[in-house]
Amino acid sequence: MRTVPSGLATHLLEECTSLATCWYIIRRDGTEFFFTDHDVDLTISGDVYVSSSGFERTAIKCSPDFSTDNLDLIGFFSDDAIPMEDVKGGLFDGARLTITAVNHQDTSQGQIILKRGFLGEVRMSPSGRFTAELRGLKQALSQKVGDRVQPECRVDLGSSRCKVPIAPSVLGRNQAVTVGQFYVVVTDGAALGQAQYENRIYEVTTAGTTAGSAPTYDETPGNPTTDGTAVLKAYEAWTRHAVVATVVDNQGFTVTITESRAIDDWFNGGAVVWESGDNTGAAMEIKDWVQSSSTLTLFMPMSFNIQVGDRLRVYPGCDKRYSTCKAKWALADSVNFDEGNGINFRGEPYLPGRDWLGRYPDSK
Repeated sequence: MRTVPSGLATHLLEECTSLATCWYIIRRDGTEFFFTDHDVDLTISGDVYVSSSGFERTAIKCSPDFSTDNLDLIGFFSDDAIPMEDVKGGLFDGARLTITAVNHQDTSQGQIILKRGFLGEVRMSPSGRFTAELRGLKQALSQKVGDRVQPECRVDLGSSRCKVPIAPSVLGRNQAVTVGQFYVVVTDGAALGQAQYENRIYEVTTAGTTAGSAPTYDETPGNPTTDGTAVLKAYEAWTRHAVVATVVDNQGFTVTITESRAIDDWFNGGAVVWESGDNTGAAMEIKDWVQSSSTLTLFMPMSFNIQVGDRLRVYPGCDKRYSTCKAKWALADSVNFDEGNGINFRGEPYLPGRDWLGRYPDSK
């Protein structure tokens, strides 16, 4: 139920009102934006809602059934408000948006929440105008819930249900750890990004608590390191650090990378995440990997120019097949991955096909 602050409720009963609409946007990276359609900036609860951006919205409509309540937010790009480059780069995709109404003559009366939701499709025009779709909270009810029976795996690589240690957390000090957990350890403090982990992950083979200060880790794959009362074993990491060596275009480039397992197509279906350059923080799926030339081709071109020397981290993809799950994600003598990741495969590889289900006996 929507609540109205008492002071604002009294104002709404007056013959003349002085209402303004405010928009609060928080992107998935935590960056916040505050806008209002009033002719001057408004300060509400310590936040300054700027009025220089020229926003407007379509009518807000709420229905009592489960139909989706969407509306469009219309505005203009500007460097100090909504930069066009950020929208093209996908930084506003899925951002949370709250629309409220306030008394602009007395903002201390509080706000009425008119609409909450998430930014969906953003359409841009050459004149610098954009239209962003606000998807209401009921939008999620139109999505598929539950699993569908299929031969291929249903979950994303590295997710909590997949369990392949694509991006383990950083091992802390005085931290309790249990057998089978994977971590990364900073072994090159002078490096940046993924490079500081030097392409290694460590599996806990003896439960315990890490020491207050980090020991010198043995980076040789298969060798153990005692850290406090815990023991961890080194393995080759799935996620590798790389540096752009040459650029073909914003979709193809060669990299300097160390990965002995990376035969042709090894990284296909995986992703790159940029750690420096104009595309910092952006990710893109990999279409093709050629081992002989160390060439990566992305499914879509990056929004900003790729330059020689840009740092990135890259991890391989999975074709969702049971055979791949057992073979590609195997770590010799690992507690959980010695024979691959078949135990966590989220599909039905031996499910009979339509031809089998449709068979019937013949005259013989």
